[in-house]
Amino acid sequence: MEEKNLLKIAILSSLIGIIILAYISNTSNLNYNDISSINNDYLDKTVKIKGTLTNFVSTPKAKIMDIEDSTGKITAVTFNEQELSIKENDLLEITGKVSLYQGSFEIIADTITKFE
Repeated sequence: MEEKNLLKIAILSSLIGIIILAYISNTSNLNYNDISSINNDYLDKTVKIKGTLTNFVSTPKAKIMDIEDSTGKITAVTFNEQELSIKENDLLEITGKVSLYQGSFEIIADTITKFE
């Protein structure tokens, strides 16, 4: 009898967990932001952009990328030491926080995804 109860509890817990994950996935999904729409209202907020890599510089401390979409251009920076296998003209999705650096908006990238 105990085994049947444990099985029921395990299945019920799994279903509840799946429902919660599905809900979180749907509600936390960021839409793409047009680069030209990024302004002071977005400072310190997370955005997601999709654009073409037009320039890439890798230094020992940072990787600096110029990203362009049909509406504008912005710089994205990552301080992650992980090697990026990207090149100019690659289509990238970048998620990160907007900051102001030397009077221009930039994105401090949390994730960088290359589209094949």
